[in-house]
Amino acid sequence: MKQHILFTGLLLAATTFTVRAQLVIQGGTLNIEANATVQVQGGIQSSANIIGTGKVVLIGDAPQAIDMNGFTIPNLELNSTVPAFLASNCVIGNNLSFTQGRIQLSDYHLSLTANANVVGAGAGKFIETNGLGELRRLVNGNGTFALPVGVNGELMPLNITVSGATTGTGAYVGTRLVGSAHPNRHIRISDYLNAYWLPSMSAVNGGTITATATYNEAATGLTGTETALAPIVRSGSSWSLNSGAINTTNNTVSFNNIATGQQLYAMNKFVLASGRAFLQGAYNATTGKMNDNLRTPSNLIPLADPYRAAPYNTAFVHNNNSDAETAASTVFSTQTNDDNNIVDWVFLELRNSSNQLQQTRSALLQKDGDIVDVDGVSPVLFKNIDAGSYILTVRHRNHLGMGADAATYTKTLNLNTPDPDNVFNFAQASDAQLFGTAAAFATGTHPTLTTVNLMWAGNANSNGNVRYSGLQNDKDFILVTTLNNTPTQLLSNVYHQADVNMNRNVRYAGLQNDKDFLLITVLSNIATTIRTQAIPN
Repeated sequence: MKQHILFTGLLLAATTFTVRAQLVIQGGTLNIEANATVQVQGGIQSSANIIGTGKVVLIGDAPQAIDMNGFTIPNLELNSTVPAFLASNCVIGNNLSFTQGRIQLSDYHLSLTANANVVGAGAGKFIETNGLGELRRLVNGNGTFALPVGVNGELMPLNITVSGATTGTGAYVGTRLVGSAHPNRHIRISDYLNAYWLPSMSAVNGGTITATATYNEAATGLTGTETALAPIVRSGSSWSLNSGAINTTNNTVSFNNIATGQQLYAMNKFVLASGRAFLQGAYNATTGKMNDNLRTPSNLIPLADPYRAAPYNTAFVHNNNSDAETAASTVFSTQTNDDNNIVDWVFLELRNSSNQLQQTRSALLQKDGDIVDVDGVSPVLFKNIDAGSYILTVRHRNHLGMGADAATYTKTLNLNTPDPDNVFNFAQASDAQLFGTAAAFATGTHPTLTTVNLMWAGNANSNGNVRYSGLQNDKDFILVTTLNNTPTQLLSNVYHQADVNMNRNVRYAGLQNDKDFLLITVLSNIATTIRTQAIPN
């Protein structure tokens, strides 16, 4: 049932009129005088502005549509047990008050005039931007404009401050609030808000626009450590660290110099690094890729970082990285692009341009040599590191590491995927760009690149050198330590450091054995040769 007002009406002062169904205003104007109230249990629909200083109160216990077709309600009070929702654009002229309930915007805009007051907003009482619709504040000058948006039961407003600007006809500032963690955050981000704001402006010219967002520090609003948060803005496909600040006492994030199209967020700061390297033990000169024998036909590569556990955690010690790396089993499934299939884990050391260690990471190595994070595709994240110039070292559990030379091969890293000029390409770097001398790495032929650098294989005991004879040699580690001094013994289908040719078997004799690979391929069939790791320390 609908109640229609089809004429210019006058509701006298101190009168309360209750509409127990939908209120439809057609062909006239509803004038609600001072101290008068129209209570509506259904929705409200109008083809004209409501006028007067009285108010409309929504009192429904079922969803109520606000269908104003862009026209104005001077004073609106929400006192509903369930959310009301916009069915078209709407303007609030003087007052918006919350007794209980919230308004969902869907894909429509709710605009507050420059002088409109908002009263009673709080937990469960706010504007919810659950679609493409925005909460907007019409502006006619400089000032601070409150936008009482919320989500997940919590008020999380955005206050936008305009200073030194001029405003044109129809000027406004507005926002949407999305009630989830940002979908484009890196997989290794550990400290972040579960909401972000999308500000908008129109006809606000020049000057400075800043914003302060209030977040909910409860488990639904914050994941991780609050003190690790930093104000970070996404523009298009890029992140940038904003010059604003986090106030953990007031639970606010401030942002400077905001603009339409940005997404305001808070998470831990970081830099991203990309690299490329080849392991000699897995390298296939015919394909120019590495073999992924540890991954297929059945995966032997551990899902969790192997460098945090025996037998590797003595030689590989993490620094400034307490968040253990773990990959999903699907990362080791066969990928659509063969280049992206995973070969093994590697161990990275990030140093500043003064060779000072900043952080270590365990990462994954693809067949084409790309070094990626635990999702198998992304650049490697170094947490809580400031943007700047860095060098990278890549190490492996049974290969000798390679490092960039701080004098010749620093790269500029920030919050975004490095451009090609800032990728640590160990496979194609010159001798001068790599730490140590040319003896620090092997070379191999490549079908299109002619020659590529390889990390020396054969370091079965992970002690930083490769040798066939003498103390702590790798041949004895294979034969004595691993195969119990039994040359005919075979360990098959294993993930083992003595598997120096990375074919998922450890063997001392027979076809494709590790002893011959060590002596002939790595040491050029000279039993007295020693290969020594050369990396920054």
